[in-house]
Amino acid sequence: MHAPLRLLCDANPMAYGSSSALLAILDHTAGVHCALVNSLTAEILGRDPVVHEALTADVKDARAIAAVLDARRFDAVLVVANRNNLALYQERGLPVFFVDILFWYGADKRHAVWDFAVEAFVQEFPGVRERLVTMDLRRPPTVVGAIIRPPPAQGRSGRTLVNLRGRAFAVHQRGREPRVPRPRGRPARGRR
Repeated sequence: MHAPLRLLCDANPMAYGSSSALLAILDHTAGVHCALVNSLTAEILGRDPVVHEALTADVKDARAIAAVLDARRFDAVLVVANRNNLALYQERGLPVFFVDILFWYGADKRHAVWDFAVEAFVQEFPGVRERLVTMDLRRPPTVVGAIIRPPPAQGRSGRTLVNLRGRAFAVHQRGREPRVPRPRGRPARGRR
């Protein structure tokens, strides 16, 4: 009998979609799931039972992730839409499974991950297949349907998670006045 797969999970912290996609994948992945969490992702990933351990670290800081890798052993890494630590994972010899949920968005998507990932996936959106053809990658990613976790069977909680510019978040309870963080700084002048 083999020991369970120790999977490090690294999701982009700037959007709910990455965390949600990660959880949808983990629902169907055997092993011990250790998720890197910080700020918004701690609210989403740190409280979900499919995540067996939450490791607090800034996934945008390669030194912080290197410290986690120095202290722990992982068999592989599942990365959702966060390219910040890919070179580190490759340098450490960790097998990488990469999911780009925003492949359809933005400029050039030519990244080394397409060549070194064990498996790479992109979500199907208009223009994705055409983009892949024009990129002519040696190892193109697999195009998959939407990675969406179904709602829980027990129904809705009445709570809404609001992400404000990827940095601050608030959980709103139905029937209560929402608490929204006050903006810092001054609004930009000139453009409206």
